[in-house]
Amino acid sequence: MIRCQIASGSSLTRIFGFWSKRGIEVFLLEFRQLNKERFAPVKQTKTFDAVAAEYLQHPSFLRNQKTGEPKRNKTLKDQRNKIETFKKWAGRVRLSEFNLPFAYSYMDALHEIIDAEDKEVGVGVETIKQYFVPLKGVLKFAYQQGYSSGVLWEGLEFTGRGAPTKSYRDFREHEYAKLWSMQIPEQDRLCLAMLAATGCRLEEIAAARWSDIHEETVDGLAVHWLDTRNMVVKNAPSRRLVPLHPEIVRLMPKRGFSWNKHDEDRLFSYPVSGDDNKVSNKASNKLMGYVRAVRDDPTDRTLALHSFRHTFTTICRNAEPTIDWEMRERLLGHGGSETARTYGQAARVANVLKEIRRLDFSFLRKSQ
Repeated sequence: MIRCQIASGSSLTRIFGFWSKRGIEVFLLEFRQLNKERFAPVKQTKTFDAVAAEYLQHPSFLRNQKTGEPKRNKTLKDQRNKIETFKKWAGRVRLSEFNLPFAYSYMDALHEIIDAEDKEVGVGVETIKQYFVPLKGVLKFAYQQGYSSGVLWEGLEFTGRGAPTKSYRDFREHEYAKLWSMQIPEQDRLCLAMLAATGCRLEEIAAARWSDIHEETVDGLAVHWLDTRNMVVKNAPSRRLVPLHPEIVRLMPKRGFSWNKHDEDRLFSYPVSGDDNKVSNKASNKLMGYVRAVRDDPTDRTLALHSFRHTFTTICRNAEPTIDWEMRERLLGHGGSETARTYGQAARVANVLKEIRRLDFSFLRKSQ
């Protein structure tokens, strides 16, 4: 690009002799301004790395923006990991590059980056959304600090970006009978049994710690429960107290025993893996083999680990009298949430356990 050489005022007077001196001065001012704007160097925006480094030290990241309370360490770690996952994929990218095609490219890339809990189904859209939560936090912070002229990546459409929504079915009676009659290692059997008798998600069980499993006596009754409130769970209602049925307690090893030789507070030895640092990735790989073995049709993907939750719901609904809808929702982590207080936990669990004890999980005992 060639810059224009601006003539002196006297030269312009000879060229534009019919112009007034004032007219020439105005022309020169406007011409120089246009020339300056046209050839001025483009201002570089901040890099995502630099903004993220500030954000990770800022109260808007460290505290829950709704309650003002400090975020849990596990939540902070999970969000930091998701930011690191993006940085590894994107490289040294500037805020000016955050357009919609860039966002959708990352959505597609996540299918390769994430170890899906169910390899047969793939990465769901809700999982992809969770990977964008901390990134959008960084971009909102960038706008608040004046690093961008607007909030970037607003209005993202996730529909169709994840694996198709999969419907799951219950285990049929003969499939359950076949499953529990199989020769299954003690660790895997206990994990499967806990899925069957609690309705929990795989990550909630596979990552369980002895420090999350509690026992007290209430009115002469032994009460056991799993506290998921310190786990990185799917959503707020998932932070709950999960009563453990007596059949599960019977299968559990002596307190303090661990299959995990690297972290003895953890009950199971399934390793953490993937950029999401979840236990369920490897646990799913191991446990899905037992589920596939009992399918009537080997290609039937509607029978998966998630089917334990469906079957648990059906068992609750078919109880006499039925476990009411509200309690089922709380047991599954769909509605309500437990408060942070610890006082009265055993009494609250005992009330639910009275209902849960009515459920028939004798098939777990028959398998032994």
